[in-house]
Amino acid sequence: MPGGDLLHVGYRGMGAGEFVTVTPLHYRDIEKTNEKENIWKLVESGSVYSKFQSEYIMKKV
Repeated sequence: MPGGDLLHVGYRGMGAGEFVTVTPLHYRDIEKTNEKENIWKLVESGSVYSKFQSEYIMKKV
């Protein structure tokens, strides 16, 4: 089963000054995709590649 991470991040801007100084992201949560129900679909295929897509329902944080 393929795996990956869904990252929940937020950003707190600094008003007009954020164009000069960017504040770092703050992480809220991480979800593992291999722990979620998933269905992969072939969405594109070529002579040397295949492109798959899967959708996940993320929990609300």
